Amino acid sequence: MSEKQKGILVVVSGFSGVGKGTIMKKLLEEHRDDYALSVSATTRSPRAGEIHGKSYFFVSKEKFEDMIEKDELIELGESIVDGNEQICLISGKSGKPVETTTATMIVGGQPSGAKLVSFQIGSGYDSYGKSKGGNAPISEEAEFAYTTALNHLLASNSRNKFLLGTRTFVFWASKNDEAGQKAEESFFSIFGFNEQEDDPNRNIEQVRKVFTAIYSGTIKTTSEDKFYILGLAPNAARIAVIYWNE
Repeated sequence: MSEKQKGILVVVSGFSGVGKGTIMKKLLEEHRDDYALSVSATTRSPRAGEIHGKSYFFVSKEKFEDMIEKDELIELGESIVDGNEQICLISGKSGKPVETTTATMIVGGQPSGAKLVSFQIGSGYDSYGKSKGGNAPISEEAEFAYTTALNHLLASNSRNKFLLGTRTFVFWASKNDEAGQKAEESFFSIFGFNEQEDDPNRNIEQVRKVFTAIYSGTIKTTSEDKFYILGLAPNAARIAVIYWNE
């Protein structure tokens, strides 16, 4: 098979000791021209007898993260790096995971705030001897980024949120350009319930003008421009995600 041809990925799965290696060895011996064994990449150091490019591709953390960024990996699994770092489930990069996440103030929640990501100890959520944030590793950098953004969107004076009963909805554009700002302003004008200007018809007209300008090209946009809506509800000490749209 030439390098330009794409083959079919075959996964041989089973419990430890059932004979996966024996099957693969026999398959490669009898069908050498049809099958090849995939080689994984790892950031750990080679062990005795392991060969680069055959046992694993032994690469640096920087190279591994570059491979993730370029989508060069078919599958990405969680791994421990240097004993203190793990692959962050948000960024896909290695980093020191947080044990617990920061609480966020939300309408209807506890006075001390609630958390979007958290785990109860000894309640069936612990796996493989891990506890708290170790069950779903989030790096310190990613945790700081998403909690800061969430606190900003949920601030008392935020124009990027609206309430429906006990539910809080936040929304934002992917870019802080004219299209993004106009879209956020028009969305807030309908759902933000501005007490100083209670004119639904005027608000609807504002939204129509904005989206007409975007559709006609008067306000420039690209295929990469996105608009997000996230629905949240307080649930004891947690924040439950009840709605998501992109």
